[in-house]
Amino acid sequence: MIAYKRRLATYPAPYPNGWYKVASSSDVAIGQVIEAECLSRRFAVFRSESGKVSVLDAACPHLGANLGVGGKVVGENLVCPFHHWEFDGEGKCAHIPYEDKVPSGADGTTYCTREWAGQIVIWFDAEKRQPLYEPPIVPELQEGAGYVWRGTYQQEVQMHIQEFAENAADFQHFDPLHGRMCLPFTQIEIPGITINHDPEWSCGTIAKGPEKDTHLSWFKDKASLNFCGKLIPRTDAKASISIIGQAGLVIFRFETELGDICLFQSHRPIDPLRQSCEFSWCAEEKMPRLLVWYVVGNWISQWQNDIEIWENKDYSSKAVFTRNDGPMTKLRRWYKQFYSEHSKEAGLGTNLQW
Repeated sequence: MIAYKRRLATYPAPYPNGWYKVASSSDVAIGQVIEAECLSRRFAVFRSESGKVSVLDAACPHLGANLGVGGKVVGENLVCPFHHWEFDGEGKCAHIPYEDKVPSGADGTTYCTREWAGQIVIWFDAEKRQPLYEPPIVPELQEGAGYVWRGTYQQEVQMHIQEFAENAADFQHFDPLHGRMCLPFTQIEIPGITINHDPEWSCGTIAKGPEKDTHLSWFKDKASLNFCGKLIPRTDAKASISIIGQAGLVIFRFETELGDICLFQSHRPIDPLRQSCEFSWCAEEKMPRLLVWYVVGNWISQWQNDIEIWENKDYSSKAVFTRNDGPMTKLRRWYKQFYSEHSKEAGLGTNLQW
């Protein structure tokens, strides 16, 4: 615990402002409520009879019963399992069975919620502002696009969410950590095969004005394979990654000769320095399933190569960068927009113990 607190103290506030996944859409059927943990909080996630998803703080404002465990959905409302107080999707206490009038202060806390790319996401903001941006439209998921869902994967990592965003701009770690080919979804290296990387990073402007992409950053990588030091022909692959806001939501696009893949990665901070990293992916229907498995599995293997570093490093706020380190300084300046005046307090004022 001492080591954890010391390491945590080196980082900025644990929960930068932005969109976070709390559950998958398929986790919550009509008329169902589940409990979800995120941001050191417990949430009650429910889908009303009309199909609308709402997310409330799980603790009932009456006597603290967990609305997500034993609660019931009745019409458009969520009913507390303890005294049957009812809350609508906006958190308003709609009915108390033994009172004619609902007293002030009886409302629950609700969060701005969207369903996006098969995920239930909430807006978190330390200043309690309305969303500053929306998750982007994904053309691959529009009707008639020809993409089908192919798989999911989940793994917990003891890290701060900012580390993933910084990883995209840290060009000099690619060869040491991502220069070897592994078997898909494993850390088993394939002898003799190495990977060449040609990375790029850019971000939305941080200038004041009406620009709509200030919250976005992009990473592109053109990779090819060598065998025993010699380039293997026709092994070029392109990846384009859109990092949405603070990196709560990420879209990967992979281009191959036989079709394209769209992978969604989310970082759900359960506690400070503990992320549930979740992946789901779809591909063009014409694309062979084995190839989809191979491409996605290779990406996840490379992502896993970073985990040991992430889980054991401190945040160096006064890092010494060289001119060949990549655009790390620019990224850190850009990323500051996701912290605000009360970010530290919002990370500590929680309804979970940690």
